Amino acid sequence: MATELHDYNNIIEDLKSAVNHADFDKQFKSKVSSVPKAKQFLIKMELKRLGQPCNRLLDLRGHVAGEPTAFEYKGQIHFLDEVAKQIFKDQIEKFGQYTIGCYEAVLNAENNHRVMHKKSKKRV
Repeated sequence: MATELHDYNNIIEDLKSAVNHADFDKQFKSKVSSVPKAKQFLIKMELKRLGQPCNRLLDLRGHVAGEPTAFEYKGQIHFLDEVAKQIFKDQIEKFGQYTIGCYEAVLNAENNHRVMHKKSKKRV
């Protein structure tokens, strides 16, 4: 997610479940009424991007603190640890399908070595 949208992360999380539904615009307008128009545009574009279907395979072997195992979703085999499986399932439930947002959420899990390294660098 773009850094200028971090302040609106709660709105984005709330609207993930609506992005692929017919009443998205109505829900979007009610949630962002107090947000500046320029930011509304960026939030909407981010939500549309996150809601795009994804066919990328996830292979976390060697990238997370947990032990990834094979996990099948609609014929695709992903290698996920328990943390990633839960995030994957939660995001699938929100979006209703496997999307770019689901893919990115799994890759940005707290137990990912890249994420842990980035956080440790910020503390120093």
